[in-house]
Amino acid sequence: MQKYGGSVIHQQHSSDGILEIVEANGVRSMHFGTSSRQSSFLLADPERLHLTYVRSMSLALVFCPDAKQVLMVGLGGGSLTQFLLNHYQSCAMTVLEKRRDVVSASIKYFDLSPDERMQLLIGDGGNFIRQQALSNKTTYDLLVVDAFDHCAMADSVRGNVFFNKCKELMSLNSIMMINLWGSQRAAFQENANNLLRVFERRVCFLPVKGRANVIAFCFSPHYPQLAHKTVLKQALFLERSYNIEMSLFLKILIQHNPKTIKYLLHKK
Repeated sequence: MQKYGGSVIHQQHSSDGILEIVEANGVRSMHFGTSSRQSSFLLADPERLHLTYVRSMSLALVFCPDAKQVLMVGLGGGSLTQFLLNHYQSCAMTVLEKRRDVVSASIKYFDLSPDERMQLLIGDGGNFIRQQALSNKTTYDLLVVDAFDHCAMADSVRGNVFFNKCKELMSLNSIMMINLWGSQRAAFQENANNLLRVFERRVCFLPVKGRANVIAFCFSPHYPQLAHKTVLKQALFLERSYNIEMSLFLKILIQHNPKTIKYLLHKK
């Protein structure tokens, strides 16, 4: 069967909706019943981050070069999960995915491998974060929120209450990055305003070229000011290491957030 410009190699229906795996031009993608790709990887180079928005999210490594505790809400095909496990060799990672069929598909079709450092839980990420904030046992150096249904951000991962609970779980030098959907202007503006309010305006927005995605990087109140020279050096190092356009993403981030960058970076 042909769909979304490619061949459907897997399709299933559940109470969570449709899940489809499509191959086209050497790229395998996950869909939730629409043309929007939830995850993609190159069959010839599965370790490379294929989608631009996922590569944009990898810019977090510039500001968080060494994370010991990582929390991810939303698995997709697992490409970013495996990328972060590869980079943070000494990390402990917890991943929340609401859909059991997504977990199964990521293992079967996207080569998600078991890793003793990764705890993969099936459940609602928003509820997990609220429960963790109540128990107050673990803080995280990096939080990643990328949870969508077929048309929008999941309801449980937005709003002041959720963002405040995320903030409570952040370590002193922590970053949270969240994938926002910019094409729905009212919802995007509401999420952006809530993030700016909760994180006391210590938020940078990175628009993804040619896509509706906007990645928000939220910095903990105690995140130290860094030298611009040091950050650029780290970006160039990662660019060479992973063949990802880190310096371009950093340049765009600085251009779009001139006021916030003044608090995060100094010129020395």
